Amino acid sequence: MSGYHFKLAEAYRHKGLYENAIENYATAIELNPRYYSAYARMGDIYCQLQEYERAIEYYTILVEKSPRKSQVHFYRGEICAVKDDTDGAIREYEEAIRQNSCYIEALCRVAAIYAAKGDYQKAVDYNLRAKKLRPYSEDILLDLGIAYTELQEYDRALEVLLVALKVNPFNENTRYYLGKAYHGTGNLEQAIKQTKEALKANPDSPRIHFSLALYYEKIGWSDMAAVEYEEALRLDREYVKKQLQEMNGK
Repeated sequence: MSGYHFKLAEAYRHKGLYENAIENYATAIELNPRYYSAYARMGDIYCQLQEYERAIEYYTILVEKSPRKSQVHFYRGEICAVKDDTDGAIREYEEAIRQNSCYIEALCRVAAIYAAKGDYQKAVDYNLRAKKLRPYSEDILLDLGIAYTELQEYDRALEVLLVALKVNPFNENTRYYLGKAYHGTGNLEQAIKQTKEALKANPDSPRIHFSLALYYEKIGWSDMAAVEYEEALRLDREYVKKQLQEMNGK
């Protein structure tokens, strides 16, 4: 029965019904205290809910009870990440990977932290290792494509982002970064096309309107660029101000 409640909780979690999910994960744990995946999911949900102390409680249980060293280090990493100790998180995730080179969750987590720190080459390295394990994971492909884009390796970015697009043609971020990658290669027609598709998915995104304005401006469509700049300003004046400051600083 614990397995039944875990699967039911997973269904609720994917639907965003976290209270129902928590109730069923708790039942799975009550029926089988060694159902470690349920503790992990409880920690993840409390992170989503920004109830970090509760998340740490469940991750700590896993650190104390988990039979595998790699899992112990992974959940120590999760605790460090919750506490914004990025260096500690990296150290623990990398130790988990050293213990188990196929620990895909650890590979993805450490890649994300390196990307957030601006070390995109490290992010690429870990995402490539994750991609070997799950070659058609939308999240891994997207993260890899973003890292390549930030490194200005636009052809490589396009290669993986186009695969991600086949997996899910409705992902706003995939379309947005495809636009950036195409812009990097000088293909403004495709940059505009992909960015407009991103805008369909999220018409209230200031970053998409701002990028589209830049591409219109580069192609010489000043009237359309002005419309997009104005919309970006309407949605988030501070975002536009920050982007312009960064551009002027280059």
